[in-house]
Amino acid sequence: MSAKKVVQNLLEQAGTTFAAEAGIKLENKPSQLYRLLVMAVLLSTRIKAGIALSAARELREVPRLGPVGVDIFCREAQAVWPELRPYFDKKALSGADKLGLPTAPDRLAEFVDGPDLARLAAALVRVTTEKGLADEVRAA
Repeated sequence: MSAKKVVQNLLEQAGTTFAAEAGIKLENKPSQLYRLLVMAVLLSTRIKAGIALSAARELREVPRLGPVGVDIFCREAQAVWPELRPYFDKKALSGADKLGLPTAPDRLAEFVDGPDLARLAAALVRVTTEKGLADEVRAA
C-alpha cells in the first residue's frame, strides 16, 4: 500500500483533531486559542484523553503548561497558524514510523494540504495511543 493511501486511510479513521473532539472551533481568536491552551494542559496530564477532552469543554483557566502541553497546542494550532506548519512532535513522528511513513516533518507535510496538517498530526498521535489502529489503517 502506498504511503499516500495509508495517510488517506488514517485521516478517514482517526483524522478528527483533539480540538474538534473537545468542541473547540479553532479560529485565530483569543477565546478559541485559550480554550485550546486549556485542552493542551489537560491532555498533557496523566488522565484519560476522553476525560481531558470533557474537562476542556468546561474549564476556563490554565493551571500550567509543560513541554507535552506545548506540543499538543502547536499540533492543533497549526490549523489556524500557518507559521507553525508543519508541526509534528515526537509522539506524532512515532505514529508515522509505526505506519511506515516518513518521519521528517517536511516529508509528512507533502501528503496533505496545510489546513489538514493538524488532522494528520492528531491521527498520527492516535496511532500511538489507540491499540490496533495502525493495523486497521493498513488493512483498510
